[in-house]
Amino acid sequence: FEVDGERFVMGLVTDVTLRKRAEHELAATLSDLEARVEQRTGELRQAEHNVREALERERELNEL
Repeated sequence: FEVDGERFVMGLVTDVTLRKRAEHELAATLSDLEARVEQRTGELRQAEHNVREALERERELNEL
């Protein structure tokens, strides 16, 4: 803009440090939760497999 024949430039700066930090922490938390879900899913699949095997052995024993 211009005032009395002199040109000026106006700018606006916003510090986004806190926002970026929060975004990074959120992404890290999401990654951690996804890893925990994967681990727990694997544990549950293994437990289901073990139960199915135990039931199958029990059926076989009952047939004797």
